[in-house]
Amino acid sequence: MSKIMPRTENRQWEALTPLRPLRPFDITHRPPYPLKPSERRRKVTIAAGFMCQDGILLCADTELTYTDILKYEGSKVRTFQDSETALAITGAGDWEYLRMAFDKVVDRIETSDRSMPAIEGAFEHAVLDIYGRHIPLCPREPKPGFDLLLGVRSDGGKLALFKSSDTAIAKISSFDLVGMGALLGRSAVETLYTPDITVRKCALLAFHLLRLAKKHVPSVGGHSDIASIPMDGEIQTDYGIDITVLEQALVDFHEALRPVALAFADFPLSRGLLQTPSREDEQKSDEAFDLALGRFAQKIRDLRERQKRLQNGRFWP
Repeated sequence: MSKIMPRTENRQWEALTPLRPLRPFDITHRPPYPLKPSERRRKVTIAAGFMCQDGILLCADTELTYTDILKYEGSKVRTFQDSETALAITGAGDWEYLRMAFDKVVDRIETSDRSMPAIEGAFEHAVLDIYGRHIPLCPREPKPGFDLLLGVRSDGGKLALFKSSDTAIAKISSFDLVGMGALLGRSAVETLYTPDITVRKCALLAFHLLRLAKKHVPSVGGHSDIASIPMDGEIQTDYGIDITVLEQALVDFHEALRPVALAFADFPLSRGLLQTPSREDEQKSDEAFDLALGRFAQKIRDLRERQKRLQNGRFWP
């Protein structure tokens, strides 16, 4: 009873105390649940992997972000090649853990059997090792994390593309993206990607994807980093072209395409259930579309010739 009496007296005293407005330090601040988007673990950057008719292509931007105020550039695409295996790996997430994941994946594959099932197993064990041993010991909240894309050519020329999403491992048959720009990038890729695309054409698609992400997505920037694994031969990372010039050409292409797209959809509609467009309206619409199409064709020819001159006749190796 003695323990309850003080609480009763305090309540009586509070009842006799005049009401006053709450002050900021009277309010107990609790962390919201679920976490606000700005407080969640952000998998910054954008990275993509593509299965092509004649190889595999991986790409990523080069901006490394520490908090919201410190940024610098670094390659997020790593490669490894010997007489039996060629691989390229990229990803998105906390950079220190991403870099550790690159090293562990390459080390495990380098010391494992070079069959495709063994390579997939080495990839899975490297990811689970980091999520099982290192990330739980990290003192900060929210916990760090990463997603990976791994392109492999095993002994015998077999090609495979794998993805890790947190601790889940999957084999990709077409393409996939990771990072903050994945949603935007997917909509751009789906309009241009086909299963029979070549590495040469897919590289242009990758440049287009990275240009859009760098323009519209925070924490994505820097240069465009690309690596391709052919059916045989060396991994290609140095293309000998000015990527900024090529990205500007893609901008010019879409600027030239806009009038054609608008003219394509600008045809006369019915004015009612019983009225149809006049022949004169249809003729004017067709003439406007033919004019826009002709101008577009001429602009694209001029643009292509300009690119050939800027790249010294070497549009792609």
